[in-house]
Amino acid sequence: MTEVPLAGFEHALHVLPNGSYILFKADWCGDCRRGVPPVKEAVAAARATLLVVDVAQQPQEWKAAGHPLRGDPRFQLSGVPTLVLWRDGAVAAKLASTLEKAATAEAARSVAAEFIRQHSLA
Repeated sequence: MTEVPLAGFEHALHVLPNGSYILFKADWCGDCRRGVPPVKEAVAAARATLLVVDVAQQPQEWKAAGHPLRGDPRFQLSGVPTLVLWRDGAVAAKLASTLEKAATAEAARSVAAEFIRQHSLA
């Protein structure tokens, strides 16, 4: 697992192995504080590579219309946490609102594990 700030994201993306997962999160986000640790565990249990990206230091920075990831057509992010499968230089699958709405850490773990299971077969 590698964690990078937004400023280091493009470089990390270019060296990311094919078939890796990218987890977009923010430390100030309640949904992320609840959901990120179990997602990390689910990816580790699958023995997959994970790149964790901190999207913003403050909520207003993330919510700004000009945030680079909000307008990036590769990711089309609208919320965090978001987990994506990066394959062949593109998003092959994305887990967003279901992960964001997971009410407990166990629910987040279950949702993430199922997402990984479904897409490891693809």
